[in-house]
Amino acid sequence: MSSQPCLIPPGSTTVDLSLREVLAGRIVIVVGWLRRHGMLEVVRRETFSALADAASPHRAQEVERRGLEQLHTVVTPAQVSAARTILETRLRPIATRIALAFAASLSRQRSPLYLGHHSGVRIMLPEQTILTHRTAFEELTGFMVPHDLHRDSWYNTSINSINLWMAISRVRKGNGLLVFPDAYRQDARQQDTPVGRPLNFEMESGDILLFAGDHLHSSEPNATDETRYVLTKRLSLGTPRYNPRGSGWVPYYDTRLLGTALQPLASLRSRATAGYARNLARTIRSRAIGTRVG
Repeated sequence: MSSQPCLIPPGSTTVDLSLREVLAGRIVIVVGWLRRHGMLEVVRRETFSALADAASPHRAQEVERRGLEQLHTVVTPAQVSAARTILETRLRPIATRIALAFAASLSRQRSPLYLGHHSGVRIMLPEQTILTHRTAFEELTGFMVPHDLHRDSWYNTSINSINLWMAISRVRKGNGLLVFPDAYRQDARQQDTPVGRPLNFEMESGDILLFAGDHLHSSEPNATDETRYVLTKRLSLGTPRYNPRGSGWVPYYDTRLLGTALQPLASLRSRATAGYARNLARTIRSRAIGTRVG
């Protein structure tokens, strides 16, 4: 496994990349894609609008003047949390547009692409800023509080998913993401499993990092003096397959059907899976227990 990500520089309109290689463990940074396609400015505008609503128009303007990396010097963690909640709704359709446009920009793939339902707005303030607020934000683990080592399929994501980890602010070593490529395909639930040395990444705003969701990875506690802000979305290469030990399930949509008369059927393949059946059974049991308790 390579010790460094593959960089795809700005160039032609087609991103010459096989996602099969990403699922095989390759880690890729597509340089400047969001900026080149006008998507970075769309996300930035929504961000400043949300900050104006959560804090004040003056503070939003000050963040724009100083840069998103200095967000924590202008607004409080509580205001950042409120803005992030607003953005979860406002950026959802935008994240979908970005992922579909990115998928359309790829060279021809040998398997159909499915779009994951979830998107993530992940704003990590410097540790010294968030330290006294960590308990209050515990439910935002992975979104405002660092997430421990994990694979996405341990939760609700397909085994064959690919993360689009999109830098809205600058990302530095010390506030980004840790990926452990040596542990790919190993059962890292065993405590004595060696995971090897992690990779972390330098990215400019507008870059997209691609990596297999089943890479062992974690948030990097923000030891810098800059806020790190990324937007995430997932694609599945081929029909979604779910981990039998996964704790949840989310639908994936066949991108070939989106925007057509058959769009209502786009999530059918992800529902015709054992993962969906397991999740449905869990939901029924949970409701039955709630009814008995109530």
